[in-house]
Amino acid sequence: GRRGIEAFEPHSWLSFHSSNGKKMDTRLFFWNGTLQINNSVQHAFFNIQVQKIKGNDNATPVVCLETRDVPPVPVKKKDEVKVSFLLENNLGATTVRYKVAEASLRGDTLSKFDGQKAPEVTVTVDNSDWKFLKLQSTGHWVLLEVSTKISQ
Repeated sequence: GRRGIEAFEPHSWLSFHSSNGKKMDTRLFFWNGTLQINNSVQHAFFNIQVQKIKGNDNATPVVCLETRDVPPVPVKKKDEVKVSFLLENNLGATTVRYKVAEASLRGDTLSKFDGQKAPEVTVTVDNSDWKFLKLQSTGHWVLLEVSTKISQ
């Protein structure tokens, strides 16, 4: 199901005020995201976990957005995979979307794991972790989950 913004406190990187300056009710927002391969077909996902974790310096908190709600699409060497995490408000006829985080991965990044015996690998690119499963039948990698960290 959907994981609402009420699961954590609003942070400085997102304003919750309407155009008339009134504070908006955060319960009206919900998380969703898109997975896109090669700038073509987009897949929507709604099951997003939000966690507050310690940063590298153990003092600065970091928000981590994570989803396992991705379709089992094989990722090939020439593919580019992009994921976006969004907060959305559908109040009345107006839809407001805030892009909170975006991450991308090139398929050829997985080439270095081709000889590996373990069927699952985690690839870190910038502030994002991508977890893949290798299909024994085809040798293609399938995305299982993606998470990205956002400094507050």
